[in-house]
Amino acid sequence: NNLSLISPFIVEGEFNLQIPKIKEKYSLQNFHYLTDINNNLIIIGKGGYGKLYLSKNVVDNKKYAIKNISKKKMKEVGVDTSIIKREIDVHIRITHPHIIKLFSYLEDRYNFYLAMEYAPNGNLYKLIQQKNGMEENEAFHYFIQVVSAIHFLHINGYAHRDIKPENILFDANYNPKIYGFYFSCMIAANLQVLSGTLNYMAPEILAHHHYDGIKADIFSLGQLLFNLVTRLFGFNSATEADPLYKKIIEKNYDEYWGNPHFANINLSQ
Repeated sequence: NNLSLISPFIVEGEFNLQIPKIKEKYSLQNFHYLTDINNNLIIIGKGGYGKLYLSKNVVDNKKYAIKNISKKKMKEVGVDTSIIKREIDVHIRITHPHIIKLFSYLEDRYNFYLAMEYAPNGNLYKLIQQKNGMEENEAFHYFIQVVSAIHFLHINGYAHRDIKPENILFDANYNPKIYGFYFSCMIAANLQVLSGTLNYMAPEILAHHHYDGIKADIFSLGQLLFNLVTRLFGFNSATEADPLYKKIIEKNYDEYWGNPHFANINLSQ
């Protein structure tokens, strides 16, 4: 089935920036949705606002992912469509071996459509669960590649603001690829918007302080590395009387020092 699109994507207001020109090869009419043996569209991912479909480009005959984002679903949960425009504005400018490539985009009255690089081997979250935590050498192998991508974002003036295992996908060769640019923004030292995923959010964000996007990303990377090696979150086991956000703001790691994973840690270092 061909994608049927009725109007061009328009970037408004603060997002009215110079978007790189899209190659004709990646025009959305050149992507066909793929179907299974029952003629159902192949869904390769789901999110709060839409689905990710497997497609093939008729020009190069390669597989791609098409992200369909429903404006209706966004409206139902009170999310402004400007976050998708910001995602596109940041994502389409960035080319790096460890960042999922966004090739093209369009908008109609119902949806946004994003044509992206296809990553067939799942995400880092699933790998961590399968392995029950990694040896340090293996964790370093994945972590250093993720860090290289985030560093590339930073030196080009952007913060990701939602670093987590679910946003790190694997290509055909199990190379990690950063994904999920909903909360990405130009770097600033006085950001205020509450953004990210709770277990990976820096204390200053949850405390509603002004924060630095780069430093917030670095905190998330630390939480990611902890999760890679231990399969645990840096802050966990929260109760109603001691909620997770409070543990993070107060930097309460105490529960872990009796855990066998940390028996050899020197707390004075």
